[in-house]
Amino acid sequence: MADKGEGGDRRVLIALLGMTGAGKTTFARLASGNQELQVGHSIYPCTQDPQVVEFTISTNTAARPILLIDTPGFDDDNRTDVEILEDIAKWLGEQGYLKGSDQLDGLVILHPVTVHRLGGHERRRTRLLQNLLGDKAFKRIIIATTMWERIRDEDMEDVRKTVKEREKDIWHDLVSRGAKLRDHHRNTESAHQTIREIIRLSEKQVDEEGP
Repeated sequence: MADKGEGGDRRVLIALLGMTGAGKTTFARLASGNQELQVGHSIYPCTQDPQVVEFTISTNTAARPILLIDTPGFDDDNRTDVEILEDIAKWLGEQGYLKGSDQLDGLVILHPVTVHRLGGHERRRTRLLQNLLGDKAFKRIIIATTMWERIRDEDMEDVRKTVKEREKDIWHDLVSRGAKLRDHHRNTESAHQTIREIIRLSEKQVDEEGP
């Protein structure tokens, strides 16, 4: 876990993962208030290298410094998911965010509900994440579904049903190991709720495992 500072001052490190166009950079902008992060509006990846933004968020106990890492998107025409995850892992390792006292507190995997078909890619990514982070990290993962604002009222029930089916099927390996499925509603409060939950999950795991 990240360990910059003591107690409520400890910096929290969270990485954002997801396919190209899932809304990772938009999430980072909403959470941080930093409008300088480059946001893409097409199927082509905007974030080629990790973008890092630091800000502070209030919790029940204290204001917490947050370091949010916006990573390159999956489903890139020029690189495989394996190559992208390897590049992300290499970068995180070089920054010291995978081992030691300053490692990741959690992951937010963003997934647009507007994507109608998912093949074996999601299952393969789950296996890659498991190899990269280990099973314990799954308890500090939130799958945040995005793009709800694009769903028409008359289609909402069907989309909700599809998400539940994916929870039991495509995301089963993640959820069965402790990952949480949540809606993200494209606003600052929703982003902050997700980050606060990552903080709670991370602290709970630390308490359970002990010193």
